[in-house]
Amino acid sequence: MKHIIIFVAFICSINSCVPKQDYDKAQEDNQLLKSKLDELENGAERLYQQATEFVKNNEFDKAEQKLKILFDRHAETSQAKLGRPLANQIVGLKNDLAEKSKWESSTSEKSIESYESYISAYPNGKYLHEARIEISNLIKANEETEYQYALSSTVSSTIRDFILKYPNNKNVARLRKKMIQMEVDEIFEDRNTGQLPTFERSNFNNSPNSSVEIENGTGCNLIVRYSGNDVRMIEIPSGATKSVNLSSGSYRIAASACGSNYAGTEILQGSYTSRYYIVTSRF
Repeated sequence: MKHIIIFVAFICSINSCVPKQDYDKAQEDNQLLKSKLDELENGAERLYQQATEFVKNNEFDKAEQKLKILFDRHAETSQAKLGRPLANQIVGLKNDLAEKSKWESSTSEKSIESYESYISAYPNGKYLHEARIEISNLIKANEETEYQYALSSTVSSTIRDFILKYPNNKNVARLRKKMIQMEVDEIFEDRNTGQLPTFERSNFNNSPNSSVEIENGTGCNLIVRYSGNDVRMIEIPSGATKSVNLSSGSYRIAASACGSNYAGTEILQGSYTSRYYIVTSRF
């Protein structure tokens, strides 16, 4: 009697064994199911719809991810053709959002530097006109604040710095007068200040106006300040001669040349001449 032996392959797990052909069939079914699920999730229509939804919600990075999959997998579909202008739109929307964020940051900080930073980042930006207006307003506000500070200052250098920074300020003449008066006071109070040379009167007629002709023989630029009925400052280059006209009266006078200061008082009632020079003595 012949015995026929049939070998049946089994795939066994810990709990059970199944025939190999059943296992292979299950694997095929599983793979087919995965493909269908993938098609549902990553089909052209689905990807395009997801991208448009993400754009509506301003989730641009997620939208771009979906469009990338659409272009990679379904490049020739109608959805891919629709997706390309959408991708360009996303780039524009992201730029708009970034610019808006930069602008909001600038308006929150509200400083000249923050608005200049916006203009630097977006020289043709949507808020360029507003940024320039804000900068102009801040410059005016800062100038007024600094003017009030200079006006109340008791140090001449503070006023000098303001004048150098804002030479066209409408109050420069007022500040310059105060600065000259303060410089005269500071020179008088300095214990290292030298004696001012005497004036030589050339006209003894009493007059409401006086003139002083000054010769600079110091070898340096000479600055002479007058504080009295008038407040004036005159600069004379080395070797030059200049004249200054003043209302007659008592004046405190302070001069500076070659790093040294000189001070004195004069009652001016006519025409005068004066020569400034520096003598170096050795002991």
